Amino acid sequence: MDAGGKISFVKTDNTADFFDVVNTIPTPNYEFSNRFKYQENINAAYLNFSKEGKAFSIQAGLRLENTNIKAISLAIP
Repeated sequence: MDAGGKISFVKTDNTADFFDVVNTIPTPNYEFSNRFKYQENINAAYLNFSKEGKAFSIQAGLRLENTNIKAISLAIP
């Protein structure tokens, strides 16, 4: 018999800033610029059972997983 589990956390915060350059002067382009925030939490557990006989073998398993995600794309003013 085997058993195990895993917990995973991911958190990112990315900003994409775009600029228009006119006469070597950069001006922010708010139409294309944005900020993306992402959070993810994964919880998983498994149980595995195996049995070997003389003429056969059997294996059964169970896996449970729960994923929570929060993502938001924000316009930059």
